[in-house]
Amino acid sequence: MKRSLVIIAALALGLSFAACNAKESGSTTAPATSATTTTTAVETTSAASSEATSESTSAPEDKADKKDAEYIKGIAGVWVEDTDLDARVMTIEEDGSVSIAFRGSGAMLGTVKVDHEGDKPVLVFDLGPENTMKVTSVDEPGKQEKIVFDSKDFLPFSREKQN
Repeated sequence: MKRSLVIIAALALGLSFAACNAKESGSTTAPATSATTTTTAVETTSAASSEATSESTSAPEDKADKKDAEYIKGIAGVWVEDTDLDARVMTIEEDGSVSIAFRGSGAMLGTVKVDHEGDKPVLVFDLGPENTMKVTSVDEPGKQEKIVFDSKDFLPFSREKQN
């Protein structure tokens, strides 16, 4: 008797889960389809409007974007923190992705982009919520040999020496 009661309870529980899943998946299908349609319409509208305005404003923006990309490519590579103990290693990719690896284990991941304060370029490292650091001493693209953050949490980083 106890065994049949346990089996019936398990079957009832399984059926209730199956019924709940069927109701949830049926209710989310319609909104997901309409959201996709709305997004497509917005993308089409914004693409058409950006094509219309790009003819008159593309030249100055393209120059600035290319110069910013040159700054990022110029600092791409491996950088080592200037300390004798437990130096962190920062790797910057040409696409602007950044990883700072700690000795032992652990890493910080983020991005770097170029902002401008007046006519001076500023490298902005975004390493997560409330962890944004700036580098205001920026050399010409490809000539940067030291990265000095405006944060007291990091010592300066120097470009890794090639053997």
